[in-house]
Amino acid sequence: MKPRSITLTFLISALVVSLLLVCRLMWPFLQPICFAVILGVSLYPLHRRVLARLQRPNWAALASTLAVFLLVLIPVTAIAYVVSTEMVQAGEYLAAQNHTPGGFAPATEHLVAEVMQPFGDLGMAGAARLKYFIEGLPRQASAYLLGAGTVLVGSLAGIAGKTIITFFVLFFLFRDGEQVSFILAFALPLSERHSQRLFGEIRRSIVANLYAMVAVAVVQAVLSALGYLALGLPSSPMLAALTGIGSLVPVVGTAIVWVPIALYLLAKGYVLKSILLLLWGTIVIAGSDNLVRARILQGDVGMHPLLLILSVLGGIEVFGFLGIFIGPLMLSVTVALIDMLRDEIIAGKMAKAVGG
Repeated sequence: MKPRSITLTFLISALVVSLLLVCRLMWPFLQPICFAVILGVSLYPLHRRVLARLQRPNWAALASTLAVFLLVLIPVTAIAYVVSTEMVQAGEYLAAQNHTPGGFAPATEHLVAEVMQPFGDLGMAGAARLKYFIEGLPRQASAYLLGAGTVLVGSLAGIAGKTIITFFVLFFLFRDGEQVSFILAFALPLSERHSQRLFGEIRRSIVANLYAMVAVAVVQAVLSALGYLALGLPSSPMLAALTGIGSLVPVVGTAIVWVPIALYLLAKGYVLKSILLLLWGTIVIAGSDNLVRARILQGDVGMHPLLLILSVLGGIEVFGFLGIFIGPLMLSVTVALIDMLRDEIIAGKMAKAVGG
């Protein structure tokens, strides 16, 4: 083996080992780094305007980072604090209600008995278990709300630590974004045209998914608020805010909020309200997710909505919350690479035809 081949083999092997070690070192900070990349890529056009005004990279990056901090973190923290406080108060209210008599409404008990009676002893045993479960909902909801509200308040300090890392990384992305993209483009074995196209697809996918996530949360919060207000539920704004936040929970989504509420209404004898809420939640609130997300992603990314929805669901299954971004991103990159390969094959055939 030639000395040059030995050197190349050693360098490639050392590079692979080094990259694996670097990935292992950065793994604990993967989530805040990903959030910083999402914010940096999405808001870099705004940073360019700040840089054009200030003309100093460090001051422009600092100003852009502080602007993002004020526009994003403070409202989110305020909403989380208000919602957590409301959750604790609602949990205390349910705890007090749980000590009052009559947890299972007679009308509901009669309805369940009528439905289960044709199934004989097995049906009546199921009705008894259902009654026990529904009667315990106020107690379970109270414990959940008190615990979740307290944990949410207490976890704000832990979130603050990751937030510092996110904005620390974001500062350097704003300051050195152009250099980083240039280095990545130089490292890729692609022409400048293909590199720019690939980076453009990545940016479009990230921005589109961020807009879609925010839009889905807002739309579902508004739709749920309309439903809660129409049914005359107390604390409708707080429930709507929780529903909007629930849209960010993978797989379960907003059902984590309106399904327990519907069961509680059923337990209290409000059968019609319970059915209407279940229908509204299933058809309107949950159905709006795919509709809004697919419309935004299809318009920005330009792919079939079925593929986009499956990429989001598959990304969530594999990567959790970050899969909302990673799934469509990988799909966009794959499609872009296929298009580039097709262009290169066509260009090669044309070159052969002209030369031959």
